[in-house]
Amino acid sequence: MKNSWGKRLAVALALVLVIGLCAACALAETISGTCGEGLTWTLDDDTATLTISGKGAMTDYDGDTEYAPWSDETVTTVIVESGVTTVGAYAFYGNDISEIELPSTLTAIGSHAFHGSKKLKSFSVPDGVTTIGRSAFGSCSQMTSIDLPGTLTSIGDKAFDRCSDLADVYFMGTEEEWAAVSIGKDNTYLTNAEWHQLWSIALEWKIANGRLTISGSGAMLEHAESAEVMPWYDQREDFTEILIGSGVRNVGDYAFYGCGNVTAITIGAKVSNIGDYAFYGCSKAESVHFNGQKVESIGGYAFSRCDRLTQFSVPSGVTSIGGYAFTQCAALEEIIVPRSVTAIGDDAFYAHDYVISEEGLAGVTISCFCDSYTRTWCDQNHYLTDLQHGQEVSYDVPATCTTAALTGGTQCAACGDILQQPTATGKPTGHHLADGACETCGKTFDTTGMTVLTLPASLEQINANAFRGASEQVVVIPDGCRSVGSGAFAGCDDLQYVFLPEGLTLPEDAFGGATVELIYR
Repeated sequence: MKNSWGKRLAVALALVLVIGLCAACALAETISGTCGEGLTWTLDDDTATLTISGKGAMTDYDGDTEYAPWSDETVTTVIVESGVTTVGAYAFYGNDISEIELPSTLTAIGSHAFHGSKKLKSFSVPDGVTTIGRSAFGSCSQMTSIDLPGTLTSIGDKAFDRCSDLADVYFMGTEEEWAAVSIGKDNTYLTNAEWHQLWSIALEWKIANGRLTISGSGAMLEHAESAEVMPWYDQREDFTEILIGSGVRNVGDYAFYGCGNVTAITIGAKVSNIGDYAFYGCSKAESVHFNGQKVESIGGYAFSRCDRLTQFSVPSGVTSIGGYAFTQCAALEEIIVPRSVTAIGDDAFYAHDYVISEEGLAGVTISCFCDSYTRTWCDQNHYLTDLQHGQEVSYDVPATCTTAALTGGTQCAACGDILQQPTATGKPTGHHLADGACETCGKTFDTTGMTVLTLPASLEQINANAFRGASEQVVVIPDGCRSVGSGAFAGCDDLQYVFLPEGLTLPEDAFGGATVELIYR
């Protein structure tokens, strides 16, 4: 009996344990729903992480009669995935959020979107966002710093109201651009915070094993006001190589200014422009390698004082090269410039402290394509150039009524320059009369006032040298003639036209090398 009660108790306890585990599993389940056309949300109860995914704009809620579907749930982390374009009004109003991850596809943050997120200490608004709505970050009382993109154009009223700890504002643009941003009223905590220029929002950097690596997907500060904005500036002597990753869209002004120990530079495939002074003073750089051809512009002084560069090949998509871009590159021997270039700044290739003269720049050859703007620019500025023609194609000229065919030549496909002269082969085709004019070129032949030698209709053969030295200007050979001998009309210096029957073959020296127009009838 005693053992029976013990077994019953064990079974009861096991049932309680199973029920408890099932309840715990139920509590840890995720919940989900929609929050905009094309958008879904998922909340992991166990981690309090809310994830929003899809493509399009998030629903705007009014915070009065309509609330976000997760408003009664505990949310501490928000992940908004790529494809979402807006954060809706009142989307996270009053949620106790401490971590937020926003995508580069975002363009706007709605009113009261993160209002009351009191555990939020710092925040980065993605590059691409143009507007921050009214009270978007109001009452984020522990926020100490915020990163704002250069794309920003307006900040709503009270967007940072009651953000009493806000001390630093990092803006990815110039002071002039910051002044152009429309900032609504009651944002004194924002405007009183210390302003800093931000080098990037989406990119990361690290120095390891002598290499500075820029990684991530996004833009670098376009218009830096000085090299000191770049966070690696104080460590510029600690690396010898620069590697710009495949997701980086540009190299900003002053990005690597004065990195004097760098010997090798690799520029990522998606970089579209290189800013002013970007690599100025990289005095030990010996090579610059482009992983792609998307670069469209090279800024002023971009590679100035890169003293050890001996050769530089400008990417094939570049359209403009800024003033002094390669100035005082003392070892530079050759620059290859593509035909895509349409603008070159003052003294872009000025390599030494010499005055530009008719002899060009000492020690520098600019290799440019024959049909390019660069060729004209170099000619106008007295630069020596080594012209590199485009594709070489065959150059043959068919025979005409009055000229022999030309074959065996080559020419540049781009500009048409003859690279190898062709040689004459065969004879002119001659004129072929139809209705009184040449059916090929349309020329008519008026012999009025000209001296004419008309040979008799019975003539069948003209012997060698038969009419040598004759003074007539026109000769008419009858239809019945079947052969003409060597030098038959040699020395006929005044001879211009010879009328002859179709099919009559003439020897090569029939006219002794004189130019005579043959008119077949």
